Amino acid sequence: EKKTTKKKTGRRKTRRRREHGASMSAAPISTTDAQQRVVAELEFVQRLANPEYLHYLAQTRQLDDEAFVRYLDYLQYWRKPEYAQHIAFPHCLHFLKLLQDSTFRDAMKRPDFKDFIAGQQHAHWRYRLSILDEAREEMRAQVIGQ
Repeated sequence: EKKTTKKKTGRRKTRRRREHGASMSAAPISTTDAQQRVVAELEFVQRLANPEYLHYLAQTRQLDDEAFVRYLDYLQYWRKPEYAQHIAFPHCLHFLKLLQDSTFRDAMKRPDFKDFIAGQQHAHWRYRLSILDEAREEMRAQVIGQ
């Protein structure tokens, strides 16, 4: 009986808000809701590091949807240092920026382009690490030589 009362009360409040012209988004967002939104956005942004996922979005025409492209533009705030520090896959930020370009979005529909992007990403991971290792060795040699 208590559950029924709570549900009815919730429905009445919702109905009253709608009748008075107030939207549901006008209700204050709780800290928990805001945290959940940020976590969900972080997870989504990091998925963009996967060329297969970008290809899927292009193939399903989601990248043709203007509302979705605006959402991607909204997510650009993840490029700011205070948010970017939470990113585990920094390539996602580069792809997030590239997705604002319609030419890139169209190219992601092609399997050969997806494969090219995946190959470039793999090469970057592989050779960037070796370049960093070489730089560390060079710095050590300079420090020891002093």
